[in-house]
Amino acid sequence: MKRRAVLAGMTLGAAGALLPAQGQSRAEVGWLSYGDINDPNLSAFINGLRRLGWREEANLTVVPRFAQTMADLVAHAHDLLRRDLRVLVTVGVAATRIAKERTSGLPIIFGSVVDVVGNGILKDPNTGGKSHRSCVPRRNRTEADGACKRTPSADKGYCAFF
Repeated sequence: MKRRAVLAGMTLGAAGALLPAQGQSRAEVGWLSYGDINDPNLSAFINGLRRLGWREEANLTVVPRFAQTMADLVAHAHDLLRRDLRVLVTVGVAATRIAKERTSGLPIIFGSVVDVVGNGILKDPNTGGKSHRSCVPRRNRTEADGACKRTPSADKGYCAFF
């Protein structure tokens, strides 16, 4: 249940950064995490975007990069950040921190980072940065809140734009 809520929040966060699917040019979305291409989170994320009108064959390119080591994660982050991405999705503290340290203008949606302050992702989740927003999944449902909130709590920081 919690995994679905996180993925729903990440999908809605990415969709918000991508803008409506209808009438848009092709969008390139990066995915950075540990693991491999068989990650069920990636499949669920892509399925969520499909439900919102995004199609890989028409208006969406997902560029997944999976790492087995920290060095792989850094190299893949560097590769993704050289691309013309519309948004970058990161999973885990290490991937999120690496991406945040290496870019300032690209929206980053992150998942599987619970203590955003303690892990050094945000200094203060209640004020955020100049462009920080957070989409917080509801705890008792499998869908995310419809609107992005300006003041997320530290224990619910599942996804954010920087």
